[in-house]
Amino acid sequence: MFSNDKDFKQKVIIQKVFWSMGMWSRIDIPIVIYEDDNVRGKVKKHYLTDIDVYGELLQKDFSIKRSIADCKSGNNVKIFERLFWLKGVKEYFGASQAYLVKKSISSKAKIFMPKLDIIGVDDLALLELVKIYHTNSLLLYSEEYYSELDKIIQSYDNEYKKIYEYLTTRYWFTESNISMKVLLSMLAKRDFYKSLDKNNKNHRFLLMEICIMFTRTILSCSRYVMTRDVIDIEQSIMEYIHGGVDGFNSKMSMVRDINNELKEVLKDIQLGNSVLIQPPYFKELAKLMAIILGEANNTSDLLRYLEVMQHEIVLEEKFDFNQCMNNSYSAISHKLSKDIVLFYLKENNISVSFFDDIFNR
Repeated sequence: MFSNDKDFKQKVIIQKVFWSMGMWSRIDIPIVIYEDDNVRGKVKKHYLTDIDVYGELLQKDFSIKRSIADCKSGNNVKIFERLFWLKGVKEYFGASQAYLVKKSISSKAKIFMPKLDIIGVDDLALLELVKIYHTNSLLLYSEEYYSELDKIIQSYDNEYKKIYEYLTTRYWFTESNISMKVLLSMLAKRDFYKSLDKNNKNHRFLLMEICIMFTRTILSCSRYVMTRDVIDIEQSIMEYIHGGVDGFNSKMSMVRDINNELKEVLKDIQLGNSVLIQPPYFKELAKLMAIILGEANNTSDLLRYLEVMQHEIVLEEKFDFNQCMNNSYSAISHKLSKDIVLFYLKENNISVSFFDDIFNR
């Protein structure tokens, strides 16, 4: 549970600092690797370590600047070993900045940290960051929020638990284009998910969490389009879905081979394309992407708007978006974030009124 972690208070403070810097963030992201277990016929998960606090800042060209923090409240920490560990995690995760948050940091360690491009934050520095970024006035990421979040997570079992575990583990180490397809299909696999209840806070939290992670894949796709071919959006999106140019060409080659066989049997040369190339959600996705790309100046905070909505769901209270967004509220950005959620709801045959209480105000 979050609040039982002895480093919890440090994590929350740094998470608030990251938010005040303009980032969207998460705490306790596990670093795992997977391998096929041929004996059991399943995928075996190996837990390696975790990231205490993760934050990402979206640029207007849809590139991402990542920051991570390692928090240690105890005194029995071998600081130089921890610094080299943090340096490795920083490089592995592609972070541009890393922070070591520790009760006290020796002058020797402080001299050495710049050589590893790591920022040291002791208790005095942490208090100063709180003052600089005015985090005491930030209502997000409170202890009450994490207490309620713990209750929600503990309530999940069966398929709900599997979904949440995917969102908090494997999702982070899966290519974004694959995650997009997984997230768009995960609710359609069983009638079980038709029981999602808009009056059930646990259901609402999980669905919004899926939408938040789906939004990250939308932003990743936007980055691909911007760097690949912003003129031909549909072609670029199609390539992204199939893992890039090479993946798309490989799939097209396979379809041509299939079509040659099907042509003689079914007289339908488009069957392979409709089944293997263009997913059913493609046309609507392309429309959504065109809107997102056309409003590139207003997309930096899409995840953050959804995060405020998630807080409203968990705590069952209304938040002042302008205050949460450091007095830089944008009606356009707010609407774009809702548009992505509505797209997801429609594609999964979920009533668009599911989040009406947090949308219509």
